[in-house]
Amino acid sequence: MPDYQDLDSDNDGINDVIENGNGDLDTNNDGVIDSNDTGGSDSDGDGISDSVDSDSSNFGEGNGGEGDTVDTDGDGVPDYQDLDSDDDGINDITEGGNDDADGNGVVDGPDSDGDGISDEVDEDDSGFGDSGNTDVNDTDPTDPDSGGTGVVTDSGTDSDGDGISDSVDGDDTNFGDATDTDGDGIPDHLDVDDDNDGIPDTAEGTGDTDGDGIPDSLDLDSDNDGILDVDEGGNGDLDTNGDGVIDSNDTGYVDADNDGQADDSVDTDEEPDTDGDGVPDYQDLDSDNDGINDVIENGNGDLDTNNDGVIDSNDTGGSDSDGDGISDSVDSDSSNFGEGAGGEGDTVDTDGDGVPDYQDLDSDDDGINDITEGGNDDEDGNGVVDGPDSDGDGISDEVDEDDSGFGDSGNTDVNDTDPTDPDSGGTGVVTDSGTDSDGDGISDSVDGDDTNFGDATDTDGDGIPDHLDVDDDNDGIPDTAEGTGDTDGDGIPDSLDLDSDNDGILDVDEGGNGDLDTNGDGVIDSNDTGYVDADNDGQADNSVDTDEEPDTDGDGVPDYQDLDSDNDGINDVIENGNGDLDTNNDGVIDSNDTGGSDSDGDGISDSVDSDSSNFGEGAGGDGDTVDTDGDGVPDYQDLDSDDDGINDITEGGNDDMDGNGVVDGPDSDGDGISDEVDEDDSGFGDSGNNDNLPDGNSDGIPDVIDPNEGGGTGVLPDSGTDSDGDGIADSADLNDSIFGDAIGIDDCVSVYNEFTPNDDGSNDTLIIDCIENYPTNTLEIFNRWGNLVYKKKQYNNKWDGTSTGRVNIQVDNKLPSGTYFYVLDLGNGTKPKKGWIYINRD
Repeated sequence: MPDYQDLDSDNDGINDVIENGNGDLDTNNDGVIDSNDTGGSDSDGDGISDSVDSDSSNFGEGNGGEGDTVDTDGDGVPDYQDLDSDDDGINDITEGGNDDADGNGVVDGPDSDGDGISDEVDEDDSGFGDSGNTDVNDTDPTDPDSGGTGVVTDSGTDSDGDGISDSVDGDDTNFGDATDTDGDGIPDHLDVDDDNDGIPDTAEGTGDTDGDGIPDSLDLDSDNDGILDVDEGGNGDLDTNGDGVIDSNDTGYVDADNDGQADDSVDTDEEPDTDGDGVPDYQDLDSDNDGINDVIENGNGDLDTNNDGVIDSNDTGGSDSDGDGISDSVDSDSSNFGEGAGGEGDTVDTDGDGVPDYQDLDSDDDGINDITEGGNDDEDGNGVVDGPDSDGDGISDEVDEDDSGFGDSGNTDVNDTDPTDPDSGGTGVVTDSGTDSDGDGISDSVDGDDTNFGDATDTDGDGIPDHLDVDDDNDGIPDTAEGTGDTDGDGIPDSLDLDSDNDGILDVDEGGNGDLDTNGDGVIDSNDTGYVDADNDGQADNSVDTDEEPDTDGDGVPDYQDLDSDNDGINDVIENGNGDLDTNNDGVIDSNDTGGSDSDGDGISDSVDSDSSNFGEGAGGDGDTVDTDGDGVPDYQDLDSDDDGINDITEGGNDDMDGNGVVDGPDSDGDGISDEVDEDDSGFGDSGNNDNLPDGNSDGIPDVIDPNEGGGTGVLPDSGTDSDGDGIADSADLNDSIFGDAIGIDDCVSVYNEFTPNDDGSNDTLIIDCIENYPTNTLEIFNRWGNLVYKKKQYNNKWDGTSTGRVNIQVDNKLPSGTYFYVLDLGNGTKPKKGWIYINRD
């Protein structure tokens, strides 16, 4: 808009009518002198109000007219075009009492009515003029001593002609002033680092992390934690005079491209994020995520008087007089931007390892992580607080008293021990203090993961952290098999539990690798003879095989999770000689039993743990299992533990109707104990079981391990000859090709003579009882002429009367109703069973 149509030609918020000395003629203060003003008529109709017209009778002002404009400071720029009319270094917009948030010397924003007066200062932004304006200047923009301290020394030197002398013009190439926050001679709109903290404005953005009214790009402590951004941004070494900014006052400062950012502060990692939570340290109130706020770790906790993690106006002495974003209580120069030459930009580094405490997970290098000394839980032992950070302030919700807003409002936590005292919580500084490969502040000797930030749990102490270890507890069973479940519900997942089912038999044994645990401590490691882990994956090479999880009874529950591994009705805890430790008779030894606590948390109850202070059973441990008859099959897998020819199921007082040596039927709760003998078939264990093993001669030796009792007459002559490895000697095992016994076919195997294959869901197939106990069986069906109409190896009760094709019978033909004859070979050496069946399709 040309000046002749513009009521505020320089947009300084002071109407031209005032700046040119005619404000008193604008009697209604609307920015124009017209008929609405006293003496504002225009008698000659030339557009000049009579009050300023030297000749009100003729067009123009006549020979006596005065066309000159007011130029207070005589710099050649009339006041209505001059942004500093008195050349006192204070812009007219400021002296006129208007806001200039960006310091450019002009009123910003739209001009809705197009009168040249911005809406921000226009009392009437819907019509021409400034109707209703009653503003009074704060100071006199035409008096260099009113608001200013006299005329600037280079008055009249004005390269861009905006009326602001170059010495005080933040932008002397364009109309208007410009803010230069850091005073480096580069106005903010051209400066890539407005506050000279070494973090580019593009990274800091337009946000205001700490809500102090100063955007991060102009804030020297963006999160108000008392640690300057120049330090948290990773450039503290460039701030050699410790004033919080990197500028020409620092040794070695260079800005060759004159972009406003120190060249050495430009790198690929502009925003260190120590804990990797997505919040850079300069915006993060707990930069290392150890549960102790940065304001405390850097020694300023007492200045955070309300304990919210920030030092701000809500704290006593927390004002910011100079508006540089550094609270006065930690600002060495609270009158000027930055901390001044007397500033102290250094951070606290208690153990002197080069990692400041706010980034150090073990600040005193005593081997006890700060998270622990600070009194916070660290269940996975990684040295940091896990979980989400809902409000994005860098403090995890787990320890954030205010997880919906920036800060930690309401925090009253007190450290358990002193994280800055190696003798408080620890026992002095670790021997390799300062040797820290990953720079997380935890010395390598006590760092479970010295290649990445944070500690890492190494449950089995093999030097391979759990997250890289394929067998976290060194029991020979890979973690992928053990999964994330907790079979015995003791709070220790199976992958870290050396007795996953709490039956008193170690997983290393039940997992089939007991022979590799040569020192009997429950783990397979470098302390065992022959131990090799060539691929360094954390699992002993010899424990890696195709059968990682023995399941003796084939019930789908591996032995290490099975409370009755051989399904003989006698719980493993009893068969392995620990029944007296299961004081409540629930099949497990746990905290519900007298002496059943687990002090060292290795999953082995103290009552059966040779070393209840450390993971594993220690060198004095005994990982062996009980094998009464010495046949190489431990009792918990042996169906005839004393090898007297009488199965344990019988000697244990349980029914065995089909004579196969195991308890049949479902296992509803999946604990390995069949419902038939499980007193609690809805939960893990055998709660409520009051059964006592029979002891016929009351000699204190239960019949199941006494070969002369329970129907036995001593050990069988072929004891130890056991083809199928079920513990039943072949001479007494009627089925020595598979796990379990079998008795005479007339007692179990029964062929139902009639079936009705009409697809009604009832009696549609030929059923043979107990056929599943004879997996090598063969069934043949003949018609009345002797023709073979059906043959099936490993018959499984699925035949629906369809021919498989022989002679004149076509494949897939449904056999007609009638009588047929079968020959059933059980495949166990017994004589084939023969008989008839009737197919009824009517």
